Amino acid sequence: MKLLWVFSTFAIGGAQRRAALIMEGLGPEQEHVVIALDDRWTAEQFVPPSVRWRKHPIAFRKTSLVSLSNIRLIRKTLAQAAPDLLLTSNWGSIEWAIANRGRGRTPHIHFEDGFGADESPVRQNPRRALARRLCLRGRPLVVPSETLREVAVERWKLPASDVCLIPNGIDVERYAAPARRSAGITVGSIGGLRREKNYPRLVRAVAEAAQHSGAPLRLALYGEGDQRAAIEAESAACSFEGLALPGATVAPEKALAEFDIFALSSDTEQMPISLMEAMASGLAVVATDVGDIAGMVSAENGPFIAPLGDDRALAEAIAALARDPDLRRRLGEANRAKARERFSLDKMVAAQRTLFEKTVARR
Repeated sequence: MKLLWVFSTFAIGGAQRRAALIMEGLGPEQEHVVIALDDRWTAEQFVPPSVRWRKHPIAFRKTSLVSLSNIRLIRKTLAQAAPDLLLTSNWGSIEWAIANRGRGRTPHIHFEDGFGADESPVRQNPRRALARRLCLRGRPLVVPSETLREVAVERWKLPASDVCLIPNGIDVERYAAPARRSAGITVGSIGGLRREKNYPRLVRAVAEAAQHSGAPLRLALYGEGDQRAAIEAESAACSFEGLALPGATVAPEKALAEFDIFALSSDTEQMPISLMEAMASGLAVVATDVGDIAGMVSAENGPFIAPLGDDRALAEAIAALARDPDLRRRLGEANRAKARERFSLDKMVAAQRTLFEKTVARR
């Protein structure tokens, strides 16, 4: 089977990391062609050598919604590449769904993973919602979370039969036995330094927690993005000297081994892969209550998920965990057990494979 993957970018992100896991899980008999519309490829480091794949360069124009020249280019590319299956990712690839309509279209599955800073489950861009309703109807839409499934059905008005909930999965064993640091307490996160992650909020929360926990705290944020300067400015404004911005990592298990507490301060999430990895690493978690996060963590960890907008609760949760190493250990073990139970990579790959094969067979 020949699969054509289309991303607005192949820079490091959850969708790109999941695609690499799926490619590996499907085995070397499949052929993968990948398009990055912005020609950024830092996530290629996650694609293992065993995967049979290649990049497909394309001169694509970024538009607000649709460009006739892009539509012609997409149809030409589909005709030349002749894939068995088209796999598009998120809003940035929506023109491919528009172009791939009508008679003789390529079998198509679209993935949606969440929203940028300008949208949320309750605050939808009406134009985008309408475009998704019109363009995605009649083809499978894969979402990783219950929250996003509800958005697709209730707000985008897509048929429930078109929406496929396939939770993300990870190689749990990869994160099974991290060697923890012994000195100091590190609060850490892994993710793009983007507005929707709201890492300045986390800087403020850790700075406040440091004043009340009785222990020196360090904050390590692994990732790259356009919010680096804003994060550094917030750290300076809080007079917080424990900030570290090591950049993006292709070895999240090593980064997680540095952390004592994993934290997310996002305004919007769905089913974060980094959270699953942190749980598999045996970390206690502090996070904002967005997407499926509250249901992902163990019941014991639930009280440390703060309501969105309650920044004091976020700081208090960090301070409480910083003061109590036994509590961190208990929550971490409960999270590890739940990760083993729920976040199986094999289950995710098997569900994706079944959907891919059914979609191609329906042609």
